Amino acid sequence: MKKSLRVELICYLSVAILLIISLMSYISYQSVADELGELYDANLEKMANSMADQHRAEYVGKSVTQTKATKVKVYGEEDYLLTIINQQHERLYSSHQAAFNPDLTQLGISTQRVNDKQWRVFILKKASTTFIAAQDLKLRSKTVKEVAINQIMPQLLIVPFLIMISLLIVRKTFKPMMTISENLQNRTSDYLKPFDLNNTHDEVKPIIEALNQWMAKVAALINQQKRFTADAAHELRTPITAIKLQLEAMNNSNDINEIKEILTLSDSSIKRTERLVNQLLTLAKVEPNNLFTPTEKLNLKDSILNVINELTSLYSAKNIDLGFEQADEATIQGVPDEIEILIKNLILNAIQHTPNNGLINISTIKVNDVVTVNIEDSGAGIAPNEMERVFDRFYRLENHTVIGSGLGLAIVKEIANKHHVKVLLKNNTAKTGLTVSVTLKAL
Repeated sequence: MKKSLRVELICYLSVAILLIISLMSYISYQSVADELGELYDANLEKMANSMADQHRAEYVGKSVTQTKATKVKVYGEEDYLLTIINQQHERLYSSHQAAFNPDLTQLGISTQRVNDKQWRVFILKKASTTFIAAQDLKLRSKTVKEVAINQIMPQLLIVPFLIMISLLIVRKTFKPMMTISENLQNRTSDYLKPFDLNNTHDEVKPIIEALNQWMAKVAALINQQKRFTADAAHELRTPITAIKLQLEAMNNSNDINEIKEILTLSDSSIKRTERLVNQLLTLAKVEPNNLFTPTEKLNLKDSILNVINELTSLYSAKNIDLGFEQADEATIQGVPDEIEILIKNLILNAIQHTPNNGLINISTIKVNDVVTVNIEDSGAGIAPNEMERVFDRFYRLENHTVIGSGLGLAIVKEIANKHHVKVLLKNNTAKTGLTVSVTLKAL
């Protein structure tokens, strides 16, 4: 089920509005109820005092006789029951001519149950006369409720309008996001021009900046892939063309020796093509944007020995003295195959650029939790202006006759980036050659 941030925000705002209005209505209701209750109590007190002040002497000694006590019936919202009782508990006056006998000991305002009803009663005693003003509590509550509801009704009626205003505000607020969404939908796959940040809201600007950075990375990756494809096509075209011409020449020749010579050249071209294809596949495999490969704990010295044993035929053919100068034991975390490919390419690069009867020293130096692998050769070194470019794909050193595809150090760079490893090239100062230093984190 798709979630809408706008709908979710509107729902939250609506619930918040309802809760706030409900709380305000409740507070208003209680406030009105308290105010009216105090007002009614004050009226009862005022009536009792008025009766006391206006009591005339002609009522003294006269009692209200009644043959039958009836229930008090009060009609109207503001009707009060008034009673005057003398010291002998005779009713001198009763507004409703009914038996109404509250507890006379509770002077002042009180709530009493008389004649099966709840009453709000104010009792005032002056000299020998008791003045009573009472009001039906149920009637009072009904009146208070009606007044309070009439008071809070406007607050409740405004809720739909507040929700509608919130809806408009949310829609207006999300308009920049909808504009970006529409812009993205209308773009073609190759249109990666960054969005304009001028006149952009501060809240939306981080999203647009992130989109611009992402599109810049995608554009760079696409350009890199295009460059890689073009370079790979160019590199593959040369040996394939050579093989094609050699096969044509062999087909047109009747000389066995010439055919053997052509076959030797063809074999060399085929091996070069095979090496290039393998390196291209390796490069595609180790690129950081590929699927994550689980890492393992591995012994760095053992990995280097595996590579040295694998390359024995190559450095032995050139009579190169290759071996460890220092071999500290170190365990690292990484992808075993990729670490060996990194070491193999560096040692292979050193073998290719070291002359016959040359020297290659390998050392692993561990200091605390850092281990450094140094591969030092006795070749010609690298010109300072080419130190960074040698890691570019298909780049070959100037004034070098070594045959290669220019992908070895590019693969090293990709593996190093993937494993957060530092690779540093430095020409030897006291003697000829180059030293490659690989810094890894030891466990």
